[in-house]
Amino acid sequence: MYYEVTGDSKNSYTRLVFLNELVSGQNIDYVDNLMTREREHSYEFSRDDCYVCLTGLKKSVYSGKYGVSTNQYMHIYVEFEKKFSEHIKKRGYVGEIFLHLYEDKQIVIIFSKKNSTDILPSQIVQYAQDCLQLIYCEHFLYDGVYCNQIYFCEEPTNLHQIAAELKKLIDLSKLNFFYMEPVVITHKKKVKLQRFNTESDMRELKQSVISAINSGNYDACKNLIKELMLNRIKFSFDFYSLQDTALFLKNFYLECCIAYGINLQDNVDYLFDYSNYEKIETFTEKLVLLFEKIIYTINQKDKRYSQLIQKTIRIINTSFHKSDISVAYLASYVNVSPSYLSSIFNREVEMSVSQYLTELRISKAKQLLEETNMLISDISLSVGYCNKRYFTDVFKKKVGCTPKDYRSTIIC
Repeated sequence: MYYEVTGDSKNSYTRLVFLNELVSGQNIDYVDNLMTREREHSYEFSRDDCYVCLTGLKKSVYSGKYGVSTNQYMHIYVEFEKKFSEHIKKRGYVGEIFLHLYEDKQIVIIFSKKNSTDILPSQIVQYAQDCLQLIYCEHFLYDGVYCNQIYFCEEPTNLHQIAAELKKLIDLSKLNFFYMEPVVITHKKKVKLQRFNTESDMRELKQSVISAINSGNYDACKNLIKELMLNRIKFSFDFYSLQDTALFLKNFYLECCIAYGINLQDNVDYLFDYSNYEKIETFTEKLVLLFEKIIYTINQKDKRYSQLIQKTIRIINTSFHKSDISVAYLASYVNVSPSYLSSIFNREVEMSVSQYLTELRISKAKQLLEETNMLISDISLSVGYCNKRYFTDVFKKKVGCTPKDYRSTIIC
């Protein structure tokens, strides 16, 4: 049986609403009765054996990125609808092409065979992809950032399953952040591209990024961030891993800014929020730039010391919040004996490792007392002191008053 719409109603808003109700799973039987009542065969697709795909730039892209109004976009949509409809009819197919009102104005295509034909559904979909990409290139002066993709259910479906299939395609379309290429995406293609990462591998790679930054090695930092983002996370298609990594890098960035006295930008949360970027490549470029500035600052501040002491100070500056940091801990990272490190550190910095660490911790504690409303017990933990009383004693010895009194003085 074929799903039919009369010529009088084919371009009406009512018909558009009916089709949207159909693909959203609402009032299917009611819409079915209305749309099968007429028999003029303007547009049709098999209600028992049809294919579904989702395509087109989202409104947030064509409006936000390219400044194209809905009215202008409708002209693009009509151009595509005309070309695609003519193409499939010549090849023995029929279908419906309409805007999905409930999902950011993307285009839904439902089509099926009408006559005997050797043309495969996948070939019909590939034409739609190529046609729409070409139209976008003409209208948007394609800049390599956004492109068209088609999300396609390879298996045929029926009237009552269309909504469920479209929901799967909408979920699949979110992966374009990871894979922004002008292609047809199916569930099989996703599985073929997808690679999984172990927690231990990801943890080790993140630590390698930190080590590269601490050592002031820009090239290693850049390559490791790209490996992390564009190889491991990109092809995992895992938003949870992406979010966890973004948070990890943001926290380390903040630690570096505090440790080296770098003025924090007001929009740090924005900068490390992947949803503010078009695709993972753009986000990665921003991360590389952010840490390039960190490394530049670190290298400028450390020029007066030897490479060994520069590296040691970087580790202290980004690890002072750890309560178990010690000369032995630092020596293991810079591959020298604890006694040798202590001797060289004392000679170049003119204070012991312990003294330097205490000075740094108290300096950071003062900054937190001045700039935040954190509890003193939380500040104690955040600068590496597990015991609040011991922290208070050290603070009073260095500053001349307790943390509580120091904060009161600042407020006054």
